[in-house]
Amino acid sequence: MKKISLLLLVISTIICCKKEVLKPPKKLLEKEVLISIIYDLSLLEGAKSQSMGVQYSYPKATEFVKKKYNVDSTTFADNIQYYSQDAKEFKKIYNAVKEQLDAKTKSINGGKIPPPDNSQGILK
Repeated sequence: MKKISLLLLVISTIICCKKEVLKPPKKLLEKEVLISIIYDLSLLEGAKSQSMGVQYSYPKATEFVKKKYNVDSTTFADNIQYYSQDAKEFKKIYNAVKEQLDAKTKSINGGKIPPPDNSQGILK
């Protein structure tokens, strides 16, 4: 009896979790726009991390997104939260971003993607 109760509890939990918990934001971004924003933010963060010792003024992420996409940080955060409800779809979004980053890396490195840097910090 306990096994059946536990099984029913697990099944009902799975069914309940599949429903949309959050309503779409007032300004729902299309997936392609969200992918573009995440891609651009990834490039911006990568550029910042590569020039730690260089004095260069990169734009703040919130200002960059607002200026380029006319999207404020709250709308962006609401859309991230909304799309992250469905883990499979959210993974597809990030896989699309990764594909774009890989394509950019290939174009810069003559068609090759360098192996990942597994170093832990400055000392190797």
